[in-house]
Amino acid sequence: MPKAYSEDLRKRIVTAYRNGEGSYATIAKRFNVAKGTVVGYIKLEKETGTIKPRHRPGNTTVRKLNPEHFDNMDRWLSDNPSMTWVEMAQKLKEDYNVTINHRNVGRRMRERGWRRKRTGLAVRSKTT
Repeated sequence: MPKAYSEDLRKRIVTAYRNGEGSYATIAKRFNVAKGTVVGYIKLEKETGTIKPRHRPGNTTVRKLNPEHFDNMDRWLSDNPSMTWVEMAQKLKEDYNVTINHRNVGRRMRERGWRRKRTGLAVRSKTT
């Protein structure tokens, strides 16, 4: 997703529209943005009273797991291949006071090459 336009540009676009310097399309062409962008900024200002960019969700999570955690998680699975992601999340909470969803544990372990067999055992499919 591209970055939001600067507040300065947003302000100039809204000011130009308020001053009656043209239609949405004319202003969009003048500032080299899409017509929908101009419409959106006018609407945003009417709804919120500001033209600041809205919060954009995405990769804003705090990284809770460090290399020490991953090393121990690898060891736990090597020692006990039947350990579930739920059990691993509970062990992280008990040993390190790190609260993490079991789905995120599974995602991180898959990134490290661990896979679940149909039998429920974890196996390492690649070396990291």
